[in-house]
Amino acid sequence: MFMNCNARVTTSRAGATSCNANTASAVVGNRVAVMGNVHPSAVLLEGTPAQVRLATRQAIAAAGRNPKGFIVASGCSLPT
Repeated sequence: MFMNCNARVTTSRAGATSCNANTASAVVGNRVAVMGNVHPSAVLLEGTPAQVRLATRQAIAAAGRNPKGFIVASGCSLPT
């Protein structure tokens, strides 16, 4: 299920859009866990281990202290 969290949408260098995790946590975090926000191709597929660690830490920091939790995952499906 996808949900419009009324968050500011940003565009990545690959042209994909992503929802601000901190805003998503503020809007729906009291009801559901927030998931995602690590870029699937630029970071997970093509990035170095150090870049993956950095992006993961940034995603966790951006989600804040979500009452229902935060699941680190790719921002969408990885290309096959």
